[in-house]
Amino acid sequence: IAFVNVANKECDGFQSSSVNVANVELDGFQLGAVNYAGHNGVQFGLINVIKDGWIKVFPLVNISFKDAKK
Repeated sequence: IAFVNVANKECDGFQSSSVNVANVELDGFQLGAVNYAGHNGVQFGLINVIKDGWIKVFPLVNISFKDAKK
């Protein structure tokens, strides 16, 4: 748990802080005020962004389970 969490490689598990960033792929979930993931994941926060998600930006909850390895 930190003020800002950044994972520049695949992130497996859980990130919790004010700002969470998983630049590559998130295989788990994020809990924070602002959450960003490149691919996949489950997010809970005020602003949730999944770059390759069906809904790219969504408040409160955002979910994407696309196969990023294709």
